[in-house]
Amino acid sequence: MHALAVAAGLARLGAIDDAESVHRRLIARGKDEAPVHASLAQMLLSARGDPIKAAVAARRAAELAPSAPYWALVAEACERAGRVDDAVSAARRAAELEPDNASWERLVERLTKH
Repeated sequence: MHALAVAAGLARLGAIDDAESVHRRLIARGKDEAPVHASLAQMLLSARGDPIKAAVAARRAAELAPSAPYWALVAEACERAGRVDDAVSAARRAAELEPDNASWERLVERLTKH
């Protein structure tokens, strides 16, 4: 999706507000799709440092397209927001979706040590 590449470029240039606006315009124009929300969540975590908003966007991605990576993104955002119980729940969901992926089980173990 071209607009997501534009948003990523803006974020790399430090134009975080503009990058967030691109994501939000995509969503408002009917692109309520998991990759858009996941991209927004990742940008909010890395560039903006806003784990609360990132958790909302990541959760929407996981609701639209339940997958282990999206639930792991929810877990990361929740953990950084200080919502450890939510992070553990999300990590467990990732592990349930991909039981053969040891990464998700390690994530659960790490989060439950908090």
